[in-house]
Amino acid sequence: MKCDPMLADLLCHQHEAVTMMYKSPNWIYIHCGGDVPDDEVFIQIDHSYDLIIKALPKKTREQIIAGDAIEKD
Repeated sequence: MKCDPMLADLLCHQHEAVTMMYKSPNWIYIHCGGDVPDDEVFIQIDHSYDLIIKALPKKTREQIIAGDAIEKD
């Protein structure tokens, strides 16, 4: 998941099941079945989603937020 580098470092020190991706402090792995509580995993999923959405071009971001990015049959 994408993660703020400072938060990633903190999570890695708090949980054995969290590791940073090699050569990228902006991405972490959370290993399933490890010592990270489910609610913390869901929080990190939301955090990752928010970081990725913020990095998109404004028009794309607005379309996703409005729900228009999904192709309709």
